[in-house]
Amino acid sequence: MDKQVVINLKLYNRQYKIKVQAEEEAFVRKQAEEINNYITDFQQKYRGRDIQDYLALTMIARITATKPNEHQDVSAIIDELNKISNLIG
Repeated sequence: MDKQVVINLKLYNRQYKIKVQAEEEAFVRKQAEEINNYITDFQQKYRGRDIQDYLALTMIARITATKPNEHQDVSAIIDELNKISNLIG
């Protein structure tokens, strides 16, 4: 039987207590760290937005970056994120 553990994650300025499989704990923590890094980057690039905007940009960036078997041009992704940013604000 797989063992579940309860972990506390901090995303942005909120704490979340979640259950994960013990063997997935490191992966989940790494993902939370990466999300926080994206949010911080977007906060620096697009000052004055609210957290919903930063979370939306983070989600789009992460989904775009994980398309299977497709070569990603980083400049094209940045252009698309800038377009989305302009639509938001």
